Amino acid sequence: MTLNCEANKIEQALVLFQSEADTGPVETQALEQRLRTLALIDAPLDYQGRAHFRPGEEFLYLLTFLGCSPVVALGEPGATGEHFCHVAITPAWEPARLLYGENVKTPRCRCGHRFEDWQLRLEEGLTPPWHCPACGKSTPVAHLKWRQCAGVARRAVVIFGIFEGEAVPGEVLMGALEGLSGHPWSYLYYRGPLARLD
Repeated sequence: MTLNCEANKIEQALVLFQSEADTGPVETQALEQRLRTLALIDAPLDYQGRAHFRPGEEFLYLLTFLGCSPVVALGEPGATGEHFCHVAITPAWEPARLLYGENVKTPRCRCGHRFEDWQLRLEEGLTPPWHCPACGKSTPVAHLKWRQCAGVARRAVVIFGIFEGEAVPGEVLMGALEGLSGHPWSYLYYRGPLARLD
């Protein structure tokens, strides 16, 4: 099925990402196979010309939904609202990149200092550590406190239709991704255009 939406539509997503910046990204086929084995994903779905997947049978058990009665749109795309659940595997990013959307918060040093000039600092790239004027320490961009709204990623699994703070990935899912790559994965919440996830 092909589903086309407005090009400027703002997407809401939970993004699981391979955060170890010093290792290569997991192979696409191996990642897709692991997600199929877990039953996080099911049948392919063409979404705005991109290869996405419908949620699998274990989708609701691999995520922990927060709150009293979350509304999760798992029905037919477009029939259950603008933000329905589906999954995508991003391309591999070489080198790693900072992934963030319109909901990004000002990053902090471990000491709590806010890097208000973070966008200017990013012009120098991701490799030089950021020197903190408050504590005097230097911290790699990937290790700053982004508060689950940004992260340095090699590759990602994007779970669309999840609003910020609505769900977290379960231990089984994160453990399976770590087992595949040999390193822990992280997660963030994304709000922004689809194109920024390519």
